[in-house]
Amino acid sequence: MRPIEQRRLLEKTPLVVTQYDTDDFVSRLGSYFELGFSNAQVKRLFLAYPECLTDYFLPRVEVALKFYLSLGLIRDEVVSAFEQVPSMLGGDFYVDFEPKFVWLEEVVGIDRKIILHDWLVKKPRIVLKADLSKLQENYDVFLANGFSRRECVGIFEEFPELLSGDKFDFQDKMDFLKQELGEAGFKEVLGWPIFFTYSYHRRITMRMAFLKYRGRGEKGFPLQSVLEAGTDRFMRRFARSNRKEYKLFTKEWKAPDRIRKAQERWNSSEM
Repeated sequence: MRPIEQRRLLEKTPLVVTQYDTDDFVSRLGSYFELGFSNAQVKRLFLAYPECLTDYFLPRVEVALKFYLSLGLIRDEVVSAFEQVPSMLGGDFYVDFEPKFVWLEEVVGIDRKIILHDWLVKKPRIVLKADLSKLQENYDVFLANGFSRRECVGIFEEFPELLSGDKFDFQDKMDFLKQELGEAGFKEVLGWPIFFTYSYHRRITMRMAFLKYRGRGEKGFPLQSVLEAGTDRFMRRFARSNRKEYKLFTKEWKAPDRIRKAQERWNSSEM
């Protein structure tokens, strides 16, 4: 790296100037060059996380890098993921990731390329957020509610965010499908798994409750159409209501101390 490039890096991270003299700074950058990182990659690493030059971080980089490369990633992919989650190189993230990776690939059946190139590189926080027990619990909820292993693979490959979701929230949504829509509901969400990302209280049950309140609950509207619609479209097309009425209803529904009361109304004949 040319001296002018070194100066520009220091200018962008002035706090680093107080920690290292020029020779020390160059030496620490050189550790990354020795690991095979290019000029551009080292710049990205340093600007994303100046602490990557610390005595704590440096010894761990080589071990973590070897692990990721052994999985089939290239250095540029490792850098891309590191920019989002610095602990991928300097912490123990790779130690936690290995059992998750093995479980996702061998037990669930997620394609190796998807785990590595679509999840780990592009959305590393998703993999970082969930521990293995949480992944297993969420997977078990889907299996226990009738989804096949193959169907679970399709759902999680399309929406990996669900892996770090809440098992109780998923079960609430499963119960909703059983009670309100039956088998047809499960078939619909199988081709539309984004359903599981919608808020249970503030989108799914609230909209269905309002349809019942307006006497429109038995119209058999497609769940996807009801939930995807913007507020105005939902009111006009499905509920045949106006913004004022819907606003009053949602205010009661969303208020924390009134959720139970609103839900009771939904399940009662009043709705």
